[in-house]
Amino acid sequence: MYAIHKSKGKTVRECYLGPVGGYEYVSRLHEDLQLELAGIMERSWVEYVRSMVEARVELAAQNPSLLNIVAEEVREVSRIISEAASRLKLELSIPEPPSIELKAKLSPYVSPHGTYKGVQIEYEGEVSTIPFSLAERLCRYGVARAEFCAIAEKLKET
Repeated sequence: MYAIHKSKGKTVRECYLGPVGGYEYVSRLHEDLQLELAGIMERSWVEYVRSMVEARVELAAQNPSLLNIVAEEVREVSRIISEAASRLKLELSIPEPPSIELKAKLSPYVSPHGTYKGVQIEYEGEVSTIPFSLAERLCRYGVARAEFCAIAEKLKET
């Protein structure tokens, strides 16, 4: 089986892909992910990437703790593009994504006898306390927001 590359109707080159029964169509490998492969220069590619980001944000809306992860992924893509532009000596300005307002009230919690401490989260009348050891790990792993980590850091000093 051969792939034939054409330019202006003329055959530019033929690439051998393997025996007819042995070629694996790459797009079929990703059908379960609804992933469609396309050339990077195609305009629809940008729309595809945007739709994937929007889908991730929708998932994060169902589980707000994921929103920071999505934002970090977008920042990482931005960093990669900025580095490529720098290597190519191109001027490129990519603004940081806007910060998302924290809806919960965060406060440090230390039990009356000082035997238990954690980060208390209050949202719509519901109060939960994250144990200090877990809060500390969430911050160390880069999962928690800066506001949360600032309170965990204060608890470390107590």
